[in-house]
Amino acid sequence: MGTLTGLTCLHLNKLLNNRVDIKVQIDNRQPVLVRLNLKETLSNIRERFENDSSIKMDDTLSFAKKKGGDIINYEYADEEKTILKNIVEKKEKILYLTKSTKLIDVVNVGMTVQIDKLQVFVILNLKDKLSNIRRKILKQNSLIQMDDALLFAKKDAKGHGLIEIVRDEEEKIILEEITSIGTDNQILYLMKISESNYSS
Repeated sequence: MGTLTGLTCLHLNKLLNNRVDIKVQIDNRQPVLVRLNLKETLSNIRERFENDSSIKMDDTLSFAKKKGGDIINYEYADEEKTILKNIVEKKEKILYLTKSTKLIDVVNVGMTVQIDKLQVFVILNLKDKLSNIRRKILKQNSLIQMDDALLFAKKDAKGHGLIEIVRDEEEKIILEEITSIGTDNQILYLMKISESNYSS
């Protein structure tokens, strides 16, 4: 028991040692001081910032790194594999966020989420991984009621039926790879695990 307690304390100490005060700079706004873990991925930090009223992170904001006199934006797809330590301005401990109007037009789109006969209109990020959509967006929508019994699905080659996407693949697939174009907007299909022969 003593050994386990010692290991736990050591792990906590390492986590605490990696937490530092960072100035978050969003374009020309007043910097916001936030305590962050340097070993945390940008995707996790994005999720935290979304719930921080002083930052109000959304899909129009990108993480950026200062190189010389230039600010270089990080691609949304790279956030999952990039840790904070790699992009923070080391001397003054500054994390840059920049606004992108292009992201609003191209990445965020309105689409219909369809489960059997139920259809729900939502705004989703085409570059988001399915695992992120399951965790951050669909679980928060009471009409969709996302749970482990529901899987993402895509149209088969003939366009008559649906092919389920197994949970293990959700981390590798982004939304735009599986959505279908409807008459008015894009459609994201969800199906129950037991409905492998479901067709629409």
